[in-house]
Amino acid sequence: MDSLEDIKALHKVHRDFELTLGRGYSLRIHDFENAEGLGSKALYAANHFHYFDPFFVGYAVSKNKDIWIHYIAKSELFHMPLIGPYVRNSRAIEIVRPYDVVKHEDGTIERVPNDEKEKQFKGSIRATQREIADMLKEDHSICFALSGTRTRNYGLDDASRENELMYLEDGEMHEEKKSLISMTILPEKKSGYDIFIVPVAVETYQKDSKKVIIKGVQALLKKYNPLLRLYEPKNKVPGDIMFGTPVHVGEFLSSRKRKTGKQDLAEKLRDDIWEMRRRLANINEGDSERSLSKHSGA
Repeated sequence: MDSLEDIKALHKVHRDFELTLGRGYSLRIHDFENAEGLGSKALYAANHFHYFDPFFVGYAVSKNKDIWIHYIAKSELFHMPLIGPYVRNSRAIEIVRPYDVVKHEDGTIERVPNDEKEKQFKGSIRATQREIADMLKEDHSICFALSGTRTRNYGLDDASRENELMYLEDGEMHEEKKSLISMTILPEKKSGYDIFIVPVAVETYQKDSKKVIIKGVQALLKKYNPLLRLYEPKNKVPGDIMFGTPVHVGEFLSSRKRKTGKQDLAEKLRDDIWEMRRRLANINEGDSERSLSKHSGA
């Protein structure tokens, strides 16, 4: 369980979030009772369209359960001017991606080999796995992007759903040892993978991603200027966070399913997330402010 010092530090992260980036967003949380019964040791797997999706998930979990949640974040994020402070203050787990990511106009993603990053990855992978193992041993929660990177497959059609699976499959550029699912569940092997993963759907209805940076700069100015802090944004960006039924990892990684277990688990999580996104679309039907036509990822 988290110590009193951890909880105090966590509340400070929340206050910083609410006074800065959180001021520009109006977030609604759905079905959190699905995660309520879990202890502080759990994994949360979410889609990743918007820059701040992981923060929104961690914020919702930590605020409702008063526990610390760690993110698995690519190394570049630790040094970004706006996102970096949150990544560091939330005690994120740093991971070096062994490839470059090229995002095409049609929303597809290409992973391009990078020899230098491959060397860095191989040199850091064991340390990262030990860090994850230590956190789970201390009953901490961890949040990660299901596809391993931010994507633009935010349509609800079957083609978009299948396209997302491309980034989950074990293949030449994303073999098992490099997948986030493998890294997060590996420490639980001795216990028979007795851990739950909660699928989380996140929708942030903001089409122009440049506004993210503008709002972030404004938020930081408000944080450090008491007069500006009194200003409340007139048009907050709407967002929805929905929590699904926890998935028991052990059911997919029994000896009987060993060969396809990780892939079956990835498909299960992806399908659950897509189904929740469809539910959110039905809930928000007729709400022009929460329409996929205003979706993030542009």
